[in-house]
Amino acid sequence: MAAKRRAVGLGAALERIAAKVDTRGELARARAVAVWPAAVGQEVAKRTHCTALRKGELLVHVDSPAWATQLQAMAPQIAEAVNHQAGKRLVSSVRFTVSRTVREERERDAVAAGLEAVYRPERIAPVPLTPGERAQVEATAAAIDDDELRAAAIRAMAADLEWKKGVRAAAREAPPDTP
Repeated sequence: MAAKRRAVGLGAALERIAAKVDTRGELARARAVAVWPAAVGQEVAKRTHCTALRKGELLVHVDSPAWATQLQAMAPQIAEAVNHQAGKRLVSSVRFTVSRTVREERERDAVAAGLEAVYRPERIAPVPLTPGERAQVEATAAAIDDDELRAAAIRAMAADLEWKKGVRAAAREAPPDTP
């Protein structure tokens, strides 16, 4: 007589397999690191870098001593939030250490965000060519013997002219700069 087998969910089966394969606890560490931003929020995540999980202790690098002190005072709540986000008890304690690397990374990100805001390219809507302009583009490319190359040249010239017309139209619509 065949033995009855109990139905097991795919998630539970994968958890059991992972536990057998992951003898060093790398999956638990990866899970804790992955849920860190959701557990602590965007502002704390920007100022920290979750690095390791060793025997239940989550090691986190922080960008300043003030943040390390403040977060250490909240360590039990943070450990609980990480465990909640992870869906299982991985973290029993959290240790925060100050890291110059995290501070420098945050400063680089702030500079990059500022530059991106200043140098963000404008979105220019191309203005379609008139039939006369299109005929000029085709006449210019007519000297090209290769059909594929001629078609590519027409597409490139048309796109360039449409973009330039869009730039001129945007300049006409933009409010004048005031000193």
